[in-house]
Amino acid sequence: MSNYALYKNTLRHMNESKEFQTQKEIDLLNYCKGKTFPKDWTYIHEILRLNKLPRRDLAAPYLCLIAAAWNLTSTQDKIKQFHRQISYGCRNGETMYNNLNNWIRSLKEEDWY
Repeated sequence: MSNYALYKNTLRHMNESKEFQTQKEIDLLNYCKGKTFPKDWTYIHEILRLNKLPRRDLAAPYLCLIAAAWNLTSTQDKIKQFHRQISYGCRNGETMYNNLNNWIRSLKEEDWY
């Protein structure tokens, strides 16, 4: 395995493994239970600063399931991806967490699918 592949796998493990969950992350995920995903889902790309990652393939696991993937994925898969994004945002700094938390909690009922 190349150094880059090892880095990529380690990054995903740190951003997705339950062993690294914080109480803030658990609380935000619990807040989202019973909800689907926001109608303005692509806004999360700005909050997560996915366009600032050094390589697009590092951002790929956290992109929204829109465009061509929209019709090919189930609602459950979309919710799972949204929760993956929440975990990523909660584990990448206080500013990112605060922006994500404030945005999600500001959404009204009609702002969700």
